[in-house]
Parts: sequence; C-alpha cells; structure tokens
Amino acid sequence: MSNETEQPSSSEQPRDVEVACPTCDRQTSVSVSDRRAELRVRPYVAAFGEYTTARCPDGHRFWIYYCHSSH
Repeated sequence: MSNETEQPSSSEQPRDVEVACPTCDRQTSVSVSDRRAELRVRPYVAAFGEYTTARCPDGHRFWIYYCHSSH
C-alpha cells in the first residue's frame, strides 16, 4: 500500500488510523499527521485544504481531509 502525504499540518508525530475506503468499504491503515483534527474520508480531491492521499488494498485512491473546529 502506498500513501502519498501532503504537507503536515502540525509538527506532532503521525498516527496510524483505520478508515473505510469510500468505494469498496475495505478497512485501510493510513498515517495522518494532525492528531487534533477530525478526519473526513472522501472519494475525490478538493481544490483546497490539508489532506492525505491513500489507496485501499483493492487499489482505490481516496483522500483524507483534516477538519479543524473553530473552538
């Protein structure tokens, strides 16, 4: 499995999380760089925002966005 990581949003150590592929629902382990952010998994890339690109075991590519609360 190959993960392509964009610029980290913080200097904290990455954490591994399990997410479901939005195409086939297979569980995929991904390393994310922002421990404080809520993660949103999407089957498409947006024009802006911080994210990590991942592939599930079946080869589907998807994006994990870092969502920060305003509090």
